[in-house]
Amino acid sequence: MSEAITPTAQHALFTEARTHNGWLDRPVSDETLREIYELMKWGPPLPTALRRG
Repeated sequence: MSEAITPTAQHALFTEARTHNGWLDRPVSDETLREIYELMKWGPPLPTALRRG
C-alpha cells in the first residue's frame, strides 16, 4: 500500500478512536465468526506483535 490516508482519517484513527467497551447480549452467526477469523488470521504472529522497539 503506497497511498497516504486523508487527514480526516488520520484524525479519526489517532485522536478520536477508542477501544470498544460495551457488548450486546445477542447471538453471533457462524458465518460472521468465520468472516472475522478469515480477517484475523492474517494479523502479525504473536512474537512480532509483542516486539517492542
